[in-house]
Amino acid sequence: MAVPDMLADIDQGPHSTSLSGPSGVLPRQDIRRLVQRRMIRSHSGEFVESQFQPASIDLRLGHKAYRVRASFLPGPNKRVEEALADLTQDVISLEGDGAILEKNCVYVVELIETLEGLPETISAFANPKSSTGRLDVFTRLIADRAEVFDTVPGGYSGRLYAEISPSSFSIRVRKGSRLNQLRFRRRGSAQEEASGFRVPDRELRQIHEATPLVDGPPTIRNG
Repeated sequence: MAVPDMLADIDQGPHSTSLSGPSGVLPRQDIRRLVQRRMIRSHSGEFVESQFQPASIDLRLGHKAYRVRASFLPGPNKRVEEALADLTQDVISLEGDGAILEKNCVYVVELIETLEGLPETISAFANPKSSTGRLDVFTRLIADRAEVFDTVPGGYSGRLYAEISPSSFSIRVRKGSRLNQLRFRRRGSAQEEASGFRVPDRELRQIHEATPLVDGPPTIRNG
């Protein structure tokens, strides 16, 4: 079921779009509020209801993949698009039936979802979906001007990309395929920026119970 990016099914009460609240990982209803306020956007203009998980949103692959020489981070002064101009070996369409991504090769795919004007107090971190691990596909998130994989700083505006590298065998993907998911963390005013993206063990266990992060029992210690 497709829903518009304004998510009209959200309660329209006077405080329904408030993003204030306790620190910690945002639940589904707060992620929906980010969509309603157009801080999470979709190139296609709509989201699929099944993207919304209890504490995350599934990210969808866009319409083309860039085969690159090696894994990379753009660094603080570059957008991913600018880095791709120097590193791309081939461009592959993911429209229709999609395309085969060959094992032991590295691809970068712009995602359908983008972020616009994320509050300074809300950062994000990504992880692969559990099905990705079962396929032995290595994937991680890249943001513009990033120096670290799988993290999006508070206040971010820009595109999001997935780095994909099949490890054991080639795979077929298409536009709309979902390989990773994004979680959002709210930082309270008293918390220091240095707390970064570390999530307390208790919260990680709660997240794993709601949507498994790994296959089997997790080993969680100090984030």
